[in-house]
Amino acid sequence: MRLLSVNRAPQMTKLLRDLNASSLLALLKSDEFLMAVSSEGALNALDAEGQPEREPDRVPLRDFFAELPPEQLTIVERAALRITRLASSRADVMHLRIAGGRDFRMRSDLEGLPGALSRSAWSFANAPLLFRSVERALQMRSFREHRQVYEAHDTQSPVALDVGALDIAQLSEAISARLGLQTGCTIETIELPATDETMLEVMVSIAFGGALETKSTFEPDRRIDQITYRPADELILSYRPGIGRIEVCGRNYVARSKAVQLFASEVLKEELSERPLTQRNYDLGPFQKSLDIEIPATFAD
Repeated sequence: MRLLSVNRAPQMTKLLRDLNASSLLALLKSDEFLMAVSSEGALNALDAEGQPEREPDRVPLRDFFAELPPEQLTIVERAALRITRLASSRADVMHLRIAGGRDFRMRSDLEGLPGALSRSAWSFANAPLLFRSVERALQMRSFREHRQVYEAHDTQSPVALDVGALDIAQLSEAISARLGLQTGCTIETIELPATDETMLEVMVSIAFGGALETKSTFEPDRRIDQITYRPADELILSYRPGIGRIEVCGRNYVARSKAVQLFASEVLKEELSERPLTQRNYDLGPFQKSLDIEIPATFAD
């Protein structure tokens, strides 16, 4: 299997070694890979177009990727890394959970695949919204666990929330106005179904353009030019109706605070405190020996 190694591309090497022919073919036809490589050249190297059931000779395909210019291989490797990240056991559980929800109903399609890596590659190629939703849910979980660029609020009166009944256009206009977004924003919502270990969650992603930036470019005719653009930014909100908890993560503190307060007032009809919840850590070590512990007088009621 060492013959299939692509230098400077360990994640692409993993896909090349471990994916079956049909999954590999689907990846080569996906937009992420088409941006980086010539699909015709890759498909010719795979020698499997129109016959995905046939196991191809992967060495020519390895050679195709190995001969790519470094900058193109970097783009391919970046896409491959996104796929392999969703192949961990923890990510796979989240993947199946979201796929089984009302927004996708694809769990049976994924469960029929041979493993987590194949499921990740399938969603990457065939269900990009599902793939992005899993990435966002994992990102929210990571920020929740590490309390980075994250805040949480509890509502006074938890209410049920039907994702399908949300007026996305109205919410988008309200958030754009509150955040002062000249180019507006794009909102996507999904429902994370409840499981034996987790409760129902509603996840709302808000994508928008950041502050204008200008950079110099080197053009094909060797001219130096300039482009002005807005880098993409994103906020992710999560609402758990069972406990009335709203969470939001995003690197822009002001946008984060304004968005979560607007979501609470416009969608849940409740005004939030200006102060988010503060994390507290408790030492439960004394309970390992006995549940009957002595309470210090300073803490006794």
